[in-house]
Amino acid sequence: MQHTSVNNSSRLPGLLVFLVIVVVFASAFLLRIDFFRSSEVNHPFRSDALEYFSAAYNFKFHGVYSTALPKAAVSPAPDASRSPGYPLFLAALISTTDTPAGFERKVRFFQALIGSFSAVLVAWLVVQQLSLLYGLAAGIIVAIAPQLMVFESYMLTETLYTFELLVGVFAILWALKRQGGWAAILAGAWLGWISLTRPSAMLLPPFMVVGVCLLLWRSANPPSRKTAVFLLIGWLAVVSLFFVRNAVTLGNPFPESRRGWESIVQGSYPGLSYEGSGIYGYPYRLDPLYQRMADDKDFALQELKQRFLRHPARYLNWYLWGKIYESNKWSMKAEGAGDIYIYPFKTSAFEQQELFILLKLVSKYMHWPMMVLVVVAVGLWTYRLCTRQIDEAGFPLLSLLVLVVLYHLAQNVVFFPIARYTVPLRPEYVVLSLLAVDWITRWLQAKKEAG
Repeated sequence: MQHTSVNNSSRLPGLLVFLVIVVVFASAFLLRIDFFRSSEVNHPFRSDALEYFSAAYNFKFHGVYSTALPKAAVSPAPDASRSPGYPLFLAALISTTDTPAGFERKVRFFQALIGSFSAVLVAWLVVQQLSLLYGLAAGIIVAIAPQLMVFESYMLTETLYTFELLVGVFAILWALKRQGGWAAILAGAWLGWISLTRPSAMLLPPFMVVGVCLLLWRSANPPSRKTAVFLLIGWLAVVSLFFVRNAVTLGNPFPESRRGWESIVQGSYPGLSYEGSGIYGYPYRLDPLYQRMADDKDFALQELKQRFLRHPARYLNWYLWGKIYESNKWSMKAEGAGDIYIYPFKTSAFEQQELFILLKLVSKYMHWPMMVLVVVAVGLWTYRLCTRQIDEAGFPLLSLLVLVVLYHLAQNVVFFPIARYTVPLRPEYVVLSLLAVDWITRWLQAKKEAG
């Protein structure tokens, strides 16, 4: 009897973890199915979504990777204007019997599933790091996040990229723990898929790998050089496939794209408002010099220099603080339909059903306190780094999360800073904020005991 009792008590934590995972997944998936049934996007095949769909359709039925509008009897000219990760995901879902509406429903269902697994990954990550209660809280916060649910209804990269980032963090931690060649190569291959989902994420995996290895170099159990090298080999093996395809098909492994430079120019307007217009959002549409700046880099740099010299305080504030603030706002009014929407909805449960209205309100009131806690977590990471407390439990995870956030915020300082681009960081923000809450709680408890 005593032996059975010990066995039962040892199984209890595992059963509780399983219960937390089940509760989080069920909550996330049921909410998403309810939202899916009661909400409808207005013209889902538009703008970026149309290009992703076109690339998927042309690849699936013509064997050509091209964002040209699909035509059943005409094979389009190949291009490389969009990264292939998300279109390949869509291509896996397309069938010859799909109607546009049927295909959109299929995509929304699978993205709802992916979003539910993202909530589970966050819960599992926090359970392993903190406790069951924290893990449950983290999973539920991600499960009810309105932006994540809304973006699962769009044919855009955000949902897939959100999931990939979380798995990428797990993959690197797994490779560092295993310290083996094949584990690192497999983890690196997943990181390569992350880079191919978003062009802005091309350098994120090497930044994460090199960054975390350097940060842990003087720890009691530093990562081996072999692990870092194999992680990068796995990453390069995957991303190079697209470069080879471009070289063979287009004659250039790195075809020039205007998108990056255009994004830099579009993000140069302080407050996302053109000088003196008083209009918020799409500032470049009002600038008579925008098209020339987008076409001529030398002219653009000279013009931006003159604007900076005319209003130095305004531009310094914009690039040192304003762009980070803008990219982490709750509302997406600057480059979308406003509030939690990029594309407008015909009907949305977040505007019509009491439960979803309440969930949006709760998430909205949590938004800025969570952002403050993220800053606290970054401060905690900096303190541990400066005081060489790198052997404390959780430092590798904390470092990876901070590196992911810093990479994306740095990009927003350079490029067009809109809230859409930080949607995939919401789960990382949740984990960082709860790490900060745990640290504050323990600090207050220690201070109370000492007093």
